[in-house]
Amino acid sequence: LSVANVPWSEWKYYNLPDGSVRRLSILTLVRQEVCPPGTLAPQPLAYLETITPDERILIGAEPLDADSRVQDFSRQRGFILDLHTGEKRIFHAGERWSHEQFDPGDSGRLLYLHYVPKPTGGGRTCVEARSLDGSDPIRLPFGDPWTAEQSGHLGWIGRTGKVASTTVWRLGQTRHDARHPEGNLLLAAPGD
Repeated sequence: LSVANVPWSEWKYYNLPDGSVRRLSILTLVRQEVCPPGTLAPQPLAYLETITPDERILIGAEPLDADSRVQDFSRQRGFILDLHTGEKRIFHAGERWSHEQFDPGDSGRLLYLHYVPKPTGGGRTCVEARSLDGSDPIRLPFGDPWTAEQSGHLGWIGRTGKVASTTVWRLGQTRHDARHPEGNLLLAAPGD
């Protein structure tokens, strides 16, 4: 199952093979249908990531076409699903995004990792935050040129508007990058 990340709620949202969206109360174990079959691509093609603090807007990913799988990041699209109206819209396609998380402080910002390929091969992972209104992303100061590369572990710090992120250790050595000798857990807010 894919489960939307909702740490502030009693409800956990998930999708089923028939394309429906359901939720489960972690307090009572009651299950409820939220969206009917056919709302999303059949599971495991569609994947849920996160939901807004008001539990209205769900973020997920699905394949661009029938021949691709959601794990093929270059052939996926991210979607926004309004659970009140059933409206679904695409907000990115053909890009590698992961670890999406809404700010529990209700700023409306979505935090995520964005893999940016380099023309010469390889690429880098950037930590970005953005509003869903189409505004430009804000890159947070984790990874090159500020710190060692981002490790893939990050999250909002409660309702502070700040993000905690870890960086990788120096490969082959057991110490931190010289730019942050005190450790590899770093804190920053969008705009820092």
